[in-house]
Amino acid sequence: MTTPTLRIAHLYADEMNIYGDRGNILTLTKRAEWRGITVEIRAVGRGPGADLSDANLIFWGGGQDRDQELVFKDAAAHKVTAIRRAIERGAVVLAVCGGYQLLGESYVTAEGKKLPGLALVDLHTIPGVKRNIGNIVIETSDLGLTPKTLVGFENHSGKTYLGPGLRPLGRVLRGAGNNGEDQTEGVAGQCALPVVQARTVLHDNDDRRFAFAVRIFNPGVELGVADRNVFGTYLHGSLLPKNPHFADLLIERALGPRAIGRLVPLVDIEEMQAHQSVSERVLGRPASTRS
Repeated sequence: MTTPTLRIAHLYADEMNIYGDRGNILTLTKRAEWRGITVEIRAVGRGPGADLSDANLIFWGGGQDRDQELVFKDAAAHKVTAIRRAIERGAVVLAVCGGYQLLGESYVTAEGKKLPGLALVDLHTIPGVKRNIGNIVIETSDLGLTPKTLVGFENHSGKTYLGPGLRPLGRVLRGAGNNGEDQTEGVAGQCALPVVQARTVLHDNDDRRFAFAVRIFNPGVELGVADRNVFGTYLHGSLLPKNPHFADLLIERALGPRAIGRLVPLVDIEEMQAHQSVSERVLGRPASTRS
């Protein structure tokens, strides 16, 4: 079997990296290299010409509202088609906080400015009156993770709501999650790949107006095979160093079963100690090791 290559596209690494989200890239890189898997990392910044044709994992971190607005204008103009095509090919997406919000149909800033989202996932975000800051623990389902829990640190005032039928990444055991109301956190999987209509959105930015086409959803259209590969979450910390089991799931899905099958297990003593430490501090008990 030919040694596979994990090709990671890091979107807006300079603009969207306010909570140490580069640690997610480092975790993916080391956990692949420790298994003899070659890793290539491509930083994709603002401007035209984004080539994601060979990327099998796309990462997008969090940023301030000002940076998100600049990034979103660029993403809508230059990146959305390349991202959509990568997803259609089966690429995995991990979007954290601001990146997660901008995957949806719309995002309203704290100042009340409504930004049209990339419409890759059927969700929307509005501002909340309370900022949610602190450790968070969620319990996943249907991902086959052991343990089922993911731990992290959230720091957001946005309230995200998933569209009908969308599956969250997990159920909140302690923390706010998507909106502090329905006990959901993040999104696991379903991407609006079918193109049923295009609309032109006018966005006012410092008295300059520009138009671009975005995708909208048709709930009656069945989603394709790539719908399980898009993950969004509010978990910073960074997320993956304390959740090595989730990092491995992303690597496996990015490379695909034909290329790698199941990853060779690593000894994750320190990583899982960090995971259990957060779980015990927040829940008063360690995470279950049962899948």
